[in-house]
Amino acid sequence: MSVFECWVFRHLGFPLIARALGHRAAGGLFSREGQRILYLAQDLTEEDLERRVLVSRPLGIEESACNWSVEMLMEHLILVGVHIREAVRQLGNGVRPLRKFQRSEFEPRGGRGLRTREEYGRFIERFTALYETHCNIPSRPTHRHPYFGELDAGHWLKLAAVLYKLHRNHAERILAGL
Repeated sequence: MSVFECWVFRHLGFPLIARALGHRAAGGLFSREGQRILYLAQDLTEEDLERRVLVSRPLGIEESACNWSVEMLMEHLILVGVHIREAVRQLGNGVRPLRKFQRSEFEPRGGRGLRTREEYGRFIERFTALYETHCNIPSRPTHRHPYFGELDAGHWLKLAAVLYKLHRNHAERILAGL
């Protein structure tokens, strides 16, 4: 993501989205986008699931993600989602997470094919449940996102929904290149 995109999203885009998107609506968006990615990948062979495709960089997506496979995209979303889930749970218990985000943790390795698709489907269902259990968490404490600053649990859940929407567009570009 360019410096300009980060600035616009941090100071304009995400605050507007967060204000307009209620917690339940964010849960619906997350579920729809997550399931849509799974639907798009459901009929792919293992070979196609693992095939890297060079795409033009979608808005809001890192340059390093432009040569991923659908499997790598799903693996990335699981890796990011696990970290967000843990942060939301801790914030919901009134604890500020000590662990900082390291971009390198979220780089997919690939090579697990159909297992990643199966894990992704289970992950979407478990993560969606967070929107029910953590929908009205008080706004403090917060946890720092490397691009978007301090976010409370509710904002982390809204960010996850937006992230999945961006990556659904990314998945469609990959599939168009297969």
